[in-house]
Amino acid sequence: MRNLGVIIILCAVFGVQAQQVGIGEWRDHFPYKNCIAVEDAGDIVCAATYYALFSYNKTDNSVERISKINGLSDIGIRQIAYHQASQCLLVAYQNTNLDLIKEDGIINLTDIKRKQDIENHNINHVFLDGNYAYLACGFGIVVLDLVREEIKDTYYIGENASAVNVLDITKNDTAFFAATEEGIYSANVNSPNLADFNYWRKETDVPYQDMSYNLTTVFSGKVFFNRNNTGFNNDSLFYWDGAEWNKLEDDFPSDIQALEVSGGALLVSRNEDVLVYQPNLNLDYRIWNPSQLAVSASDAQADANGNIWIADTKLGLVKTFDEGNSVETISLQSPDFADVFAMDAQGEQLWLVSGGYDKDFNPEENSNGFASFVDESWTSYYCQSSDCNWPDLLNVQDFVDVEINPNDADNVFLSCWGSGVIEIQDGQIATVFNAGNSSLEGSPEILVGGVMFDGLNNLWVVNSGAENILSVKTSDNQWISFNLGSSNTNITTDKLFVDSYNQKWIIPDRSQSLIVFSENGTLENTSDDLVKNLNSLSGNGALTSDQINCMAQDFDDEIWLGTSEGIGVIYAPYSVFGGGNFDMERILVKWEGNVQYLLETENITAITVDQANRKWIGTKQSGIFLLSEDGSEQIHHFTTENSPLISNRITDIAIRDDGEVFIGTDLGLVSYRGMAASSSNSGSNVYAFPNPVPAGYTGSIAIKNLYQDANVKITDITGNVVYETRALGGQAIWDGHNFSGRKAHTGVYLVFASNEDGSVSLVTKILFVN
Repeated sequence: MRNLGVIIILCAVFGVQAQQVGIGEWRDHFPYKNCIAVEDAGDIVCAATYYALFSYNKTDNSVERISKINGLSDIGIRQIAYHQASQCLLVAYQNTNLDLIKEDGIINLTDIKRKQDIENHNINHVFLDGNYAYLACGFGIVVLDLVREEIKDTYYIGENASAVNVLDITKNDTAFFAATEEGIYSANVNSPNLADFNYWRKETDVPYQDMSYNLTTVFSGKVFFNRNNTGFNNDSLFYWDGAEWNKLEDDFPSDIQALEVSGGALLVSRNEDVLVYQPNLNLDYRIWNPSQLAVSASDAQADANGNIWIADTKLGLVKTFDEGNSVETISLQSPDFADVFAMDAQGEQLWLVSGGYDKDFNPEENSNGFASFVDESWTSYYCQSSDCNWPDLLNVQDFVDVEINPNDADNVFLSCWGSGVIEIQDGQIATVFNAGNSSLEGSPEILVGGVMFDGLNNLWVVNSGAENILSVKTSDNQWISFNLGSSNTNITTDKLFVDSYNQKWIIPDRSQSLIVFSENGTLENTSDDLVKNLNSLSGNGALTSDQINCMAQDFDDEIWLGTSEGIGVIYAPYSVFGGGNFDMERILVKWEGNVQYLLETENITAITVDQANRKWIGTKQSGIFLLSEDGSEQIHHFTTENSPLISNRITDIAIRDDGEVFIGTDLGLVSYRGMAASSSNSGSNVYAFPNPVPAGYTGSIAIKNLYQDANVKITDITGNVVYETRALGGQAIWDGHNFSGRKAHTGVYLVFASNEDGSVSLVTKILFVN
């Protein structure tokens, strides 16, 4: 029996995600292998990560996910707990937000989160007793009624009702016990008012009475507490047997992550294993290396068949059986990390790097590496001291940019803030370019920022702190460096952009400044090279902002600049060395009755131009904007409040040919299927999706692979025009309604599109079922 009502919701939302992402739909790309909690609910096992949930169906082996994209109210999951009586899955977030997932929907409870007078907004643990969930919070204990779906009470248990950071809570037949940062508190279960601090007392006869205890549970008539000592593998597990305190000794000390009483056993989840204890406290068995897979457990539960389900921080959800000797791993397609510093997309591929350097260009020592999303499959490349899936990357960290070869999608280049440039060919590391085999400079660290190909398939690289800050790897694999003048020597550089005129734009670490370079002939002849430093002076760039953060070139060859104070545009970039006006201009727009500069109060972090020449703008604190071609119209403004976006701090934006917009944030990666897509040069292989259009479908119908900006007419079988539109790039959108707003009748509809010479031809047919 499927006794978890939430799975009805999970199946519905995952059915959409498993197919091609529809127009206007979102999906997440969170690291699902880093599990923090697990709950067994009969036929269903639910696993939680910091970012989202996923479930495993024991009967059909299906795996389904649920996140902020399709139902959850937040990210930052701290605990989950399944309440059998109400078939409710409680999701507790670190910021004290709560979701109750039930058969009829998801109820969001924000009562604790909205309280302004609470200093430590944290939920540390959840304990279920009857119809109540006791939430161990950073300020005390909150009691949640799971049936009435409301907060019942709050206990401030410190002296004079002061706040105490409660890390876990449990009870036996006689008392409640709270494990806190300040020791252990208890209260009689028959106390008339547990909200009165006078009924709580701090235990003084415990070992280390004033030290922090972070976990507690009751097993075999004994109350267990874990003292989370400082240092590595140094925790101590004590228990009270009703007469005295004892320490549970073991031969393999490790840091304890969770205590669970499940399947008649005590499960102790630790950094490197799970210990299974019998009621007499004899160690039944230890799960540490099932099928030669190293365990890193955050939580564990036993099911009715004796299987132990482990929430593993590296493997995802792990099912062990045969006393932990056999194993089965359950995980979803996902990157292994959430960090997104920079991305590049080409065709249907996406590559991303984790970063990075901070605002002062100090290395972050990030070892998460990089990842690719190819054929809807994620591959992560990293090598950390404790976790390494790519040994060639040992001691290589802080990847800051990535560029896919436009002539060979299997050839990818990544820059490192310390290790030079790494070339990937066919999924394998081909070459590491450093001071020994290229023109790159640096000792001992080679600080490489932006990398980008030009139209002749030369790879350009900016080399921070070098005498020659610009280098190129030519199409015939020769390396050449360029000195850009004394003012541009040994400086810190950030991003690089190569425009359609083969000019190189470099963002240096100095206010109101851009460096523009042109080789003005052959690469080998440096005597005629051209360099110009743009600044705030009229006639020399007129840069109005202290900091240029990013740039992009649109289909009209205009350079769009993202600054710390909004958007600027250089309408004639060819004039930088050609004579003419190349000053940055700001776009005036009308907003709420006032005329102002476009996004002038926003710190712009990313600009990407889609296939319809519209601009996707990422900001530091206000989410993402979609603007019309000239920037005068705001088409979308996505934030965490009005969309599934998980953070308003955008780090980068990349768009695949199919129109899926990948949005990197400081908390992870999500994507949105936009209305624009790449065009077809031939106008062949045009198709509609979905097709046939099923009964009850309410989404958009996409007509794909059209000529750029083609005019499209849709007629019924007798030739009556029911809809007319213009393609955005190579994709036209039909909402399934006719000109009068009525939904189209069941039947076959013909799609006609004008091609480059203005002639009109039938390009595809759509079967519509209503």
